[in-house]
Amino acid sequence: MLSSPLKWVGGKSKLRSRVIELLPADAECYAEVFAGAAWVLFGKPNHPVEAINDANGDLVNLWRVMKWRPAELLENVHQHLYSREMFLELRANRPAGPDEMERACWMYLMIQMSFGADLSRTRSASFGFWNKSPRDLFLSKSLKQFEPAKERLRDVFIESSDFEVFIRRYDQPATVFFCDPPYYGTCGYEEGFSPQDHARLADTLRSIQGRFLLTLDDCIETRALYGGFNVLKETEARALARASEGRVAAPILLVANYDIGDSAVQFNGTPVRPASQAAFDFAA
Repeated sequence: MLSSPLKWVGGKSKLRSRVIELLPADAECYAEVFAGAAWVLFGKPNHPVEAINDANGDLVNLWRVMKWRPAELLENVHQHLYSREMFLELRANRPAGPDEMERACWMYLMIQMSFGADLSRTRSASFGFWNKSPRDLFLSKSLKQFEPAKERLRDVFIESSDFEVFIRRYDQPATVFFCDPPYYGTCGYEEGFSPQDHARLADTLRSIQGRFLLTLDDCIETRALYGGFNVLKETEARALARASEGRVAAPILLVANYDIGDSAVQFNGTPVRPASQAAFDFAA
């Protein structure tokens, strides 16, 4: 099981084994709607067609450069140190030009050096450090993962679209969408994600031909949005405000429009519409 070469706020590194276990084995197209660090993509077996999407254009640019120009990206990153002064300089000087390598190097360094990979407010992002047990810094750990990441991305479509546009584009009966949107009422994402966006996502998923598996926090609003779908309750470890405080277990919902086991429940709402098993016919 490959590791992602990136950190990302809200990433599913701790929960991905459970997510992968619940993905339907017969899906012919895997489409990850809110990719982030794409931990699920890197951990799961290959599907015949695979696509990842994220609204953050700098993140998608980084994936693209990592796929097509990894050696040059490595060379540029190796010119930097894990330095608070360097981090503050990068934070104050976001690339404004069209140079995709400059943008990719900046994004990678900001992700790896910021606390919790939280770039929701880039100009106030905090430098990430620790003062207890030794840990590998990004120059000795994450860079080793570039080559396998490049190979894994070789046949993956990489997109930067609004989630509804992406879902409509890849929706077919044999598609499975994995959705890990920003949690309800929280930020952590530069683009933001409003209650109206959550409602639009739920409406979009109710109308698709394919199947979906979604992860979301357990609250009154999310239960109302996804009434009638199959739901499993799990917990995930979430980081607290300071690294020294560690992590705390928090409730999470796994929501799907297909069978995800005998322990699944349904909240009150519209009954689940079984996904069609018609033959897969991919159209761009």
